[in-house]
Amino acid sequence: MTLQRAIALLMIVLQIFLVAFLFQEIYFAIFISLFTIVALLVRFPYRISGDRRLVIAVAMALPVILEWRIFLLDTFGRSIVLASGLNYAFAQYFLLLQVLQLLISNRGKLSILMPVGGTAVIACSGDMFPQGAFAAGMLPSWPKEELVYVICAFTFLVLAAIYFYISREKLPNSSQKHDRLRFRLSAAVLALSLCLGGGVTLSVHYFSNDIESTFVNLTRNRLNRQQIGFSTQSQLGSVADMKGMDKGATALRIFSKSVPGYLRGRVHDDYDPPYWRVNRDHEVELSPQQIRPPGLPAADTELNVFSLKGSATSGMHSSLEIWPVLDAEGTFFAPLGVNYSESSVDKMTVDEHGNLHSKKLRKGLYYRGYTQPGKEEDAVDEISQEYASRLMQVPDDLAPRIHKLAQDLFQDAENTGEKIAAVVSYFSENYKYEIGIDIPKDEDPLTYFLTRQPPGHCEYFASGAAILLRLGGVPCRYVTGFVASEWNPYGRYWMARNGDAHAWVEAYDPEYGWIMVEATVAEGVPSSEGEQAGGSGYAWDAFKRRIQAVIAAFRTGSIKATLKEFMFLLFSMLARLVTTLPGILALTTFFLVLIVRQFMRRRRKGAIITNPDILALHRMLATMDGRLRQLDLKRGANETLSQFANRISAEKHEDEFVIGAAGWFLDYVRIRYSGRFDEEGISALADALKTARR
Repeated sequence: MTLQRAIALLMIVLQIFLVAFLFQEIYFAIFISLFTIVALLVRFPYRISGDRRLVIAVAMALPVILEWRIFLLDTFGRSIVLASGLNYAFAQYFLLLQVLQLLISNRGKLSILMPVGGTAVIACSGDMFPQGAFAAGMLPSWPKEELVYVICAFTFLVLAAIYFYISREKLPNSSQKHDRLRFRLSAAVLALSLCLGGGVTLSVHYFSNDIESTFVNLTRNRLNRQQIGFSTQSQLGSVADMKGMDKGATALRIFSKSVPGYLRGRVHDDYDPPYWRVNRDHEVELSPQQIRPPGLPAADTELNVFSLKGSATSGMHSSLEIWPVLDAEGTFFAPLGVNYSESSVDKMTVDEHGNLHSKKLRKGLYYRGYTQPGKEEDAVDEISQEYASRLMQVPDDLAPRIHKLAQDLFQDAENTGEKIAAVVSYFSENYKYEIGIDIPKDEDPLTYFLTRQPPGHCEYFASGAAILLRLGGVPCRYVTGFVASEWNPYGRYWMARNGDAHAWVEAYDPEYGWIMVEATVAEGVPSSEGEQAGGSGYAWDAFKRRIQAVIAAFRTGSIKATLKEFMFLLFSMLARLVTTLPGILALTTFFLVLIVRQFMRRRRKGAIITNPDILALHRMLATMDGRLRQLDLKRGANETLSQFANRISAEKHEDEFVIGAAGWFLDYVRIRYSGRFDEEGISALADALKTARR
């Protein structure tokens, strides 16, 4: 093994470790490791041109894209902009390209650009670790994942520099003195790059939040708001963008005995125009319960149960099983008042708002929430004075007109309930619903909405209600999630579509606990009377749910569950074929095509050749082919007679029979396909065949 290939191997091994460690995917790491061993031990027998290598590179992207889309790859990056399973797919792709290059280089010299693929892998992995706590001063306090990443990135940079140095082309007529000078310059450039790279890395980590906010603000019309709306930072307009972004696409599938209704995704407490943010200082990490709590329905799968109240709650609970389709960055959707959560993750966090989150929650995997019917309003019996104070904070630069509006609204209100009723009445009597709102550039969005009364959507109604209630001394919080009320009769589950994304308010009443406040005017509240899929649409969504179940079982590593769900999928497909109109039409079309194909085959078989000259030529061709096969010369399935003759001639056989056979095939082509049959030519072919020896 050459030094260049050894350095390339070290870079690949480093990338495999980093991807496996950060993405927590062991199966791909095992596969790519075995592929690397094969690339080192096997001598590739073919030479592949540059154009064909490009075709192979493009072809390799197809299975990676399919894996990303079909198997619902997801990751948990700290960036709300870049966190996506596409990063993992890119990392897989560039790793495969490097190992493939190692294989097809045929133990020769590798391309000097090989580390470029490794740089892409390092970059894709760079956003896949949780953001750590930063120490005071300029240096961050590195958690384990970040420390491993920085060490691996630094090591890769050193290996790449060595690789580039040993792969360089030696200049003609260069002296030893010139070589030493080049080495020193290269070392100086490497040291400078390390210093600059380290400084940039520390700066990016230290100012990551500022960079993130600036980037979101600059690209607010281009970002995938689906992620931003359910992250720790929700910009006004993000939910509306999701509602307008393929609004008929399924976001959640919910199995419940009753209408799920309002499903909380993220609960926000801090309003910093135009963002609502989540204060994560009070998150608590939960561990699975060792014993299944009493009152929960019997489980049919091995999932972990988490108690969200800190202590067991008595009484029977009803379950709500959610199958997410959208990528919500590890966010659990659940109704207000959930006491227990059940999922395949082994760690989960919950905060004082009831936000449930786990960086290990993979996209497409289902989870359950357990509530006690009729006790949603008792989700929090008492809240601390400090918590209530935070939930009544408003921006310092809030317009005086809004203070005056709140004062006018609450002048006759004597309790929390009357204040909530006053706010809801204010919006219902003075506003209309419309997705999208045009805000003048010199106006604050919420101030403009509350004082000018333009048509708006749920985020503005909810934000306005929250600010007004806080000014009235009512602790409240801003919530984004879905309103699920659409029933799928084929899959027998409830659905929430992108168009059902919504924002509302939860207000605290000392007498009744937490109360859900719907400030959006009636026509803006998602309902089952909205866009319907129809029979075929529901059947198709139910089929996709079965596919999701198979993939989820496979990803949990349970072979038994995977086979079970696969059998359910097959049964579901068969049932849809024989019980739905599209299925019956598809079956009918299939059988008609089979009948027509069979009829056409019989017609072709019945077309008997009667021309004696053609029959004679066919017999002679079969005889010649048979004699050549005895000499290990076989005509390819897609090889024409002329191509076969030319190949025989090019191989320069010494056997006179083989040399003559090449000419015989060319004569055969001339006679058979000339359009008319030459009797003398046919006789000559027959004579040549008779006199030929084997």
